[in-house]
Amino acid sequence: MLQRMEAVVLFYSPSDLGPGTAALVEHGFEVEVLDYIDDYGPAVWIKAKVASELDVHRLFDWVQSIVEPLHGDVEETGLSDPSPQAA
Repeated sequence: MLQRMEAVVLFYSPSDLGPGTAALVEHGFEVEVLDYIDDYGPAVWIKAKVASELDVHRLFDWVQSIVEPLHGDVEETGLSDPSPQAA
């Protein structure tokens, strides 16, 4: 069954954000840049959402396989809150 899923992804350099988000969009994700502040460096966090039949562990592995070559790391995955339009 398709479920709305999301992953929080960290890119260690803002210069990796463009290629990383482009790769996620190519795989059908909607991407939102988050307003998190890293006290230790110029990292950028995003939330990537997609409809998927994967469980959270397989989603984690799939997203990690997309972003790791582009210097990103998945911080967490889970079910996404429904959008206000869908509620």
